[in-house]
Amino acid sequence: MKRKEEVKSEGVKSGEVKSEGVNSEKNNKIENTFSPLTSHASHFTSHDSQPFTIHHTAFPYGFDPKDHEIQLSDIQYPWSEGKEVIPWIYAGAFLPNSRIFVEVLFRAIRELKTKNEWNESIKLYFIGTGSYPGKRITEFAEQAGISEIVVEDRSRYPFLHILNFLSASDTVMVIGSTEKHYTASKVYQALLSKRPVWAVFHEGSSAVRVLQECKADDYLVRYSDSMLKEQLLAEIKKAIQSRLQSTKWHPDLKALNKYSAKASARKLVEVMEFVLSEK
Repeated sequence: MKRKEEVKSEGVKSGEVKSEGVNSEKNNKIENTFSPLTSHASHFTSHDSQPFTIHHTAFPYGFDPKDHEIQLSDIQYPWSEGKEVIPWIYAGAFLPNSRIFVEVLFRAIRELKTKNEWNESIKLYFIGTGSYPGKRITEFAEQAGISEIVVEDRSRYPFLHILNFLSASDTVMVIGSTEKHYTASKVYQALLSKRPVWAVFHEGSSAVRVLQECKADDYLVRYSDSMLKEQLLAEIKKAIQSRLQSTKWHPDLKALNKYSAKASARKLVEVMEFVLSEK
């Protein structure tokens, strides 16, 4: 599931709307007509123009809840041929800074299996992970000794297929990054699937705030920079056990409204109107 986190325009940092103010009385060397929506700094040749005024705004990529109401016919699920499989699914690109989470997750599962505390009908499906450098997810599974329950399909799937996969799963896994600035737009899709979400994120990630606001942090692992690997292992095992032992899942999806595509578009329009209204 390939979604961009921010809107990016040429010559402007992502998440910014940029206006460039020039004193027209002092500057008579402008080669192109300036528009805050279409012009770029390269259009200005004068060296005596006044400093740019930069307006910042940030907003999530957003989502349309109606997308999740679309049920595709004749869809082939990744686990269609499996008998009595309980699918846990991760959908989306596999990030370099997610490796430690996957490594420790698989180790935690191995230890639970050893103690007969793992449901042997569960299989983990990593779908649409794409190309990435370094060790593959299946290699981490082999290293942990659980390769028989881990399936990876690196192919990219159409967006609506992914939404249908999520909604048909038992549990949606959202594996974030060790970087606190990382925010996964897939959190919204996971929540809107109405399936329990098992997640691991840096404690400073805004994704943690989203899950908390939605009362959907029952199976959330909060990673911190000071956390040792053994501490992370303990937290991941606890979150897995909570999911295995509980059927509780009653998120407040109304809390997602402010992150929708509609809300993001409104925010973008407001800042553009502000820029255009400047004298």
